[in-house]
Amino acid sequence: MMQSLSSLFQKHVEFSPSLRIAQQSLILEKANVLLSGVLGESLVESARAVYLSGGILTIACLNSVVVGKIKLSEAIILSGLNQEFSSLKLESIRYLA
Repeated sequence: MMQSLSSLFQKHVEFSPSLRIAQQSLILEKANVLLSGVLGESLVESARAVYLSGGILTIACLNSVVVGKIKLSEAIILSGLNQEFSSLKLESIRYLA
């Protein structure tokens, strides 16, 4: 039985720290793209996805207005990331303000 390339890669990601870091980097990059869509041009520099661990995405924000705007679109961000990365099981967003 042949296995798909993505399933082989997925097995290696689980065991290789460098591949896991590379995948997390791609996820954070995609999260920042989604944030720019949610926040718009005027506030895009006020927030950045910085860390991912245990199903929790951490976003650093410069002020509480940005946190409120992101919270309104939290479901969109989480579902967008979970759809893009099928192995990802993001459950919530944590904010650093």
